[in-house]
Amino acid sequence: MNSLQRVISFLILLQFISLNLEETYAGGWTKKKGKFYLQLSSQYMRSNKFHDINGTLVDINTLSDFTLSFYGEYGISDNISIVAFFPFHHRLTLDEIKGTSGNTYFPGAKKNGISDSDIGIKYKIAEGGGSVLSLGFSLGLPLGDSNDPNGLLTGDGELNQKVGLQFGHSFYPIPVYFNASTAYNFRHKGYTDEIDFGIEAGYTFDKKLIVIFRVTGLKPLRNGDNTVAGGAGGLFSNNQQYIAYGPELFYNVTDNWGITAGMNSGTWARNVLSARVFRVGFFIQN
Repeated sequence: MNSLQRVISFLILLQFISLNLEETYAGGWTKKKGKFYLQLSSQYMRSNKFHDINGTLVDINTLSDFTLSFYGEYGISDNISIVAFFPFHHRLTLDEIKGTSGNTYFPGAKKNGISDSDIGIKYKIAEGGGSVLSLGFSLGLPLGDSNDPNGLLTGDGELNQKVGLQFGHSFYPIPVYFNASTAYNFRHKGYTDEIDFGIEAGYTFDKKLIVIFRVTGLKPLRNGDNTVAGGAGGLFSNNQQYIAYGPELFYNVTDNWGITAGMNSGTWARNVLSARVFRVGFFIQN
């Protein structure tokens, strides 16, 4: 697919979204001017099972993946926010494999480093009646390692561009909100373009605890080079596909800081590790 065809595909996608916002999509409040939200998170998963390109579950040597990351939003105006995501510590471990006689067939491998990051903006297009619609654009910065000999990749080596829509609705005075989003990810160096999507709903208890259930997904368009595989165990894989779902909790200790915890499972998986993902974090805001 050439560049013109990619743009046309994206415009068709936007038209489809605009016709179905009321039924399907939501997301996208921006921060007020001078306001910020900062979050430090940890994420962990571990598995010896992998969904291959056909979705078949196969055995692999156990892969452990631990990440520390920073996420931030800052309002440069009431309608425009800067958004950044920076995984500054990514630790990967492949366990050794031994034969029945004790001989080591694979000695194992470890990798530590930073990972690919994202920086972008969110622009509020419209707001009213408890609803908001925003447009987002981000750049995927190739800061990670895309050439590890054991496939322990912390990056894919390409500068991708993502454009998407977010729509949200607050049911105030009922303490319930609904968000959803979709985006088109323009990828390069043989990686397929992707469509990602997500929906979530949250309820606030006593102005302190927010309970969220979130569903996110990734669909490849398979317009890249199939000889580009990516890393071991689904690390920055090409033609990756999944639907992930799970709960997340945000607890406001004060008005300015709090803690968060969440867990994801998944289905509809291709080229991805079969594992539950666990997250805990700390946030501050003004």
